Amino acid sequence: MVFQKPTLILQAFAFILIIGGCNLYEQEDYESEVFVYSQMTALDPLPKVTLLSTYPLGEEYIENGKFDESGTVFIYLLDEDGNRETTYPYKESRQGVHTYDGSEKIEVLPRRTYELEVILGESNQTLSAFTTVPDTFGMVRLVRDSVAFEQSEPIEYRITKSLYPQRQARYILSARSLDPENEELTPKYKASDAHPAGKALVRTSVFNQATFTSQSDDIDIRYPWDYIAYYGPNEILIHAIDDNMLDFYTTLDQQTGNEYLSPGEIRNLTYHMEGGIGLFGSKASLKVFGYVKQ
Repeated sequence: MVFQKPTLILQAFAFILIIGGCNLYEQEDYESEVFVYSQMTALDPLPKVTLLSTYPLGEEYIENGKFDESGTVFIYLLDEDGNRETTYPYKESRQGVHTYDGSEKIEVLPRRTYELEVILGESNQTLSAFTTVPDTFGMVRLVRDSVAFEQSEPIEYRITKSLYPQRQARYILSARSLDPENEELTPKYKASDAHPAGKALVRTSVFNQATFTSQSDDIDIRYPWDYIAYYGPNEILIHAIDDNMLDFYTTLDQQTGNEYLSPGEIRNLTYHMEGGIGLFGSKASLKVFGYVKQ
């Protein structure tokens, strides 16, 4: 299942890293950095791991990124004591992109912890991160999956709760138009000058489980009108996210559109990547259908 195109994430990385988190780089002081991107999904196969280089201010962004240094990549499944239980070696399938080097299909296990280790060949720099995968969850019933835009109650689903160690679940929702070529944009997005690719898949900010109406072991998810870009058929994605994705997307959303920031203030992204920068996160996902009428 797709949460968000890696290229869109990497464009966000490129923008934030160009401005250095908080301070603008002086061009003569700029040094390219390596960042790592990988996102696990419960019960999906082991994900690819992408290594990319940051860009100096003013350099044209390349959609598939660039990475010239060799790297060795491993993902480890940890036991309850935090020791490495199983090793999954990776190979470079194309420049900067590493995939699992094994013939068997390995599923990502919910409620288990994984470690990512990247060792760069020339510098011997090591980057590492840990993620605990959220528990899976499922559909209980469709409350409303066909609605008239802002003229009725919103799209709504009742789902089982996802479990996560020592905290309530956190969720991100997204809507992907299934027919963007033939369907019209809703008023907010029709007036927006955002790139068309950014309108085809729109995600919400992070929601706490307590945001939704609770029904014993279930919760009712009401999809917000503000995050529907297209009329017509939409694929609705519900994601329970780990701590790494929670902190990354929370700080990413604070970069723009935050009325509580002082003018010109930009806060650092939270990476949870030891030895470098990047995102190694995980989620459990549910894909459902919604239809939005004009």
